[in-house]
Amino acid sequence: MLRKTYGVSALTVFFLSVSAHAGGLDVLKGKYAFNWREEPSQTKCAKIVGPLFSDIKSKRFHCDLKPKSNTSTDVPARSCSEGESGKEYLIFDSKKACEDERETQASNE
Repeated sequence: MLRKTYGVSALTVFFLSVSAHAGGLDVLKGKYAFNWREEPSQTKCAKIVGPLFSDIKSKRFHCDLKPKSNTSTDVPARSCSEGESGKEYLIFDSKKACEDERETQASNE
């Protein structure tokens, strides 16, 4: 009986963590991102909605939702990466912050 209870508890914790992660990603909706692994001069900042939001929410991506200030412009950004393709999005709260970072990186190419 104890073994069965442990199994149910483990499954409950798993499903709660999956739904919490999915719900946490909603904070990215409407933000702006670019794939900094591409040449920054060849990409644009995109609003995280529709297909891009669906991609980021997929299991292929791993996101760090804690903003970090280690960007070229020192503006805090979150990140989401996809191991298979090498995509890694830097995510900013505003389009201006996103474009400033992209342009700064492009000038350093």
